[in-house]
Amino acid sequence: MPIYEFSCRNCGEEFNKLTGFDWKSAGVTCPECGSIDLDHVVSRVGISGGDKDAASGFDSSCPTCSTGTCNL
Repeated sequence: MPIYEFSCRNCGEEFNKLTGFDWKSAGVTCPECGSIDLDHVVSRVGISGGDKDAASGFDSSCPTCSTGTCNL
C-alpha cells in the first residue's frame, strides 16, 4: 500500500496516511479535526544512492554491466 500525503481543507493540517489506491472511499479523515474534505498533495520522490549512482542508475558492483545502461 502507498503512503499518501494529504492537506485538510478545513483546518490546514498536513499529514501522511498508509492507505489503498482508492483513498477517497477508504474513509481517510483529518487526524486534527476529523474532516473528510481533503486534498491529495503531490509527494516528492526520494532516491537512495547506496551502491547505485543516482544520476545514471548504474550499479558499480554489477558484474555484467560495464556501460551503465542496464539499470540493474
